[in-house]
Amino acid sequence: MARGWGMSTLSSMVTTRRPSGETKHASAADRKNAPAPGLPHIVFDWDDTLVATTFIRNVLLPSLPPCRQDVAITEESEFYPALAKHAKIVELLLRSATKHARVSILTLGNPTWFAKSAANYFPGCDMLALLEELDIQTCYADRDSELVVMLSNQKGLDPGHVAKVSAFSSCLKRFYSGTDQQWNVLSVGDSIVERDALKEVVQKHNQVSVDGPGEALGKTLKLKDHPSLDELTTQVSALSSSLEGIIKLPYKYDAVVDERGRVTGS
Repeated sequence: MARGWGMSTLSSMVTTRRPSGETKHASAADRKNAPAPGLPHIVFDWDDTLVATTFIRNVLLPSLPPCRQDVAITEESEFYPALAKHAKIVELLLRSATKHARVSILTLGNPTWFAKSAANYFPGCDMLALLEELDIQTCYADRDSELVVMLSNQKGLDPGHVAKVSAFSSCLKRFYSGTDQQWNVLSVGDSIVERDALKEVVQKHNQVSVDGPGEALGKTLKLKDHPSLDELTTQVSALSSSLEGIIKLPYKYDAVVDERGRVTGS
């Protein structure tokens, strides 16, 4: 059954499932005090999820002279205020997320682009220092690696999907290694690639871990593809009020966040 929420509704109403299949709306006190199942881990995509890649490539960079395209944006740019606003909201999101779960970033981008975009396009926020402060690690999904190319050709799959499956698997196995905690993983990204990759990794984990602490929970939030800067800022703002409620759901969950920040899922 589909559910639709605005920016703050999901965090104020969590529906829990009884074994009988009935549903019960938890009280406000129960929702606030209830622990999240297992050991929560939130994995953010980078491009068009935290950094406004489509806007940067299609709007910002063409507006700059070549000599300014590899340096941090300055207040002289007409886009500085909007990017500064976005940077502040991303910082709030990451600080909020780390209060409820361990947080990682998993990206198909290469380390050079990641470092450049983190340093140049979050004015007013030292993004690299923030990630270090919050102990947010970055995992790189290399679609051009020999193994990924070989597996993609053998299986006829998109190299991006294969690379993200491999990166998700490595990231989560490393995170949950040495623990007896149930997997409770939320993937947030603009592409179906990360959504499908997490589902595949969780499914495989459940198939080989039948005697584990509980069925691994894979949860996904898909943002709009190729958003404008304003659309991405709106979506990121909506995430801050939704993450805790989703992390605490005791079942698998998939949702879409539209350009107006509305969350619809099941």
